Amino acid sequence: MYLNWEGTVRFRVREGREVTIAPTPLVEEGVIRALLMGPALAVLLHQRGLLILHASAVLMNRAVVAFLGQEGAGKSTVAAILHKCGHPLVADDVVAVQTTATAPLVFPSYPQLNLSPDALASLGRNPGSSPRLHSGVEKRAFHAASGFSLDPVPLHLLYILAKGPRTEIETLQPQEAFVELLRHSYGTRLIRGKAAPGHFRQCVNVLKSVSVRRLQVRPDLSELSNLAKLINNDAAERYGN
Repeated sequence: MYLNWEGTVRFRVREGREVTIAPTPLVEEGVIRALLMGPALAVLLHQRGLLILHASAVLMNRAVVAFLGQEGAGKSTVAAILHKCGHPLVADDVVAVQTTATAPLVFPSYPQLNLSPDALASLGRNPGSSPRLHSGVEKRAFHAASGFSLDPVPLHLLYILAKGPRTEIETLQPQEAFVELLRHSYGTRLIRGKAAPGHFRQCVNVLKSVSVRRLQVRPDLSELSNLAKLINNDAAERYGN
């Protein structure tokens, strides 16, 4: 598959094992890195037969809890506050799930969270101590290596993030959960045509053993500590079910 950002960089992703990069002269290294570790990585993992979710994920009670949502929904910020509370990061933005095992397994990515300066400040971090991803964005690269593991981990729980007037959690019915998995799969253009039936089966296999909840969040960074407590309590209840 070929990916092209006109005037910036082109990628060729081949057989799930090779990425060829053709940057234009003077393109910023950070731009190439961001596209390589986002869309290009997602294509490569898709070619390996994995389900790719647009999500961020942490480890809680020896299993993965992932947060899905559109751009700007707060996936990385929620993962960051939970990481601050002691839950190791598993992946940010691109979450790769193997659905052929007895239980879905998530493969860890790399120990970095991409956070806005406001999010870093709300976590008690100096935004100036974390480098910008590149000059075209304000987001910073936050190193989150504490507890990071290279071993695949079972997927236990998915939260679909949505902004609302109050913070609350509700369980989704199977049909609605299936639609949300489709909606938040990374790179929907990858799963059209002949690839669609296989992708549908992957989503069904995930839903056989994974709970899907909607997490409505107030867009207020001062509420992050309370949000972390709510998620901790809710996830603990799910482990008992």
